Amino acid sequence: MQQAWDKLAHHKVKALPVTDAAGQLQGMVSLHDFFLPHHQASAIPQAARLDGKVADIMSQPVRSLQATQPISELALAFSDGGMHHMPVIDAAGQLCGMITQSDLIAVLFKQ
Repeated sequence: MQQAWDKLAHHKVKALPVTDAAGQLQGMVSLHDFFLPHHQASAIPQAARLDGKVADIMSQPVRSLQATQPISELALAFSDGGMHHMPVIDAAGQLCGMITQSDLIAVLFKQ
């Protein structure tokens, strides 16, 4: 969890995709996840226990987008369910990036 926490802070992002060794999307971890009690019955915030595993706090299953989906479907995905960021996968299920609401707004503004 320390490595994920450091990446969130270094890149100034609010969420990271979690992949296995083969690059297959397994879940998402967000800043919010670090402060939820999750599966442990403890009053100590998760952020105070950064020696654990991301798998213990990540959200799964995770909603993702296909790299080939049209932008119109992306707009629907963000407006339906309050998502702010989503992982993008290729046809083989490998992570190829992350997209945010800000990215969508930028693309729509340029058009």
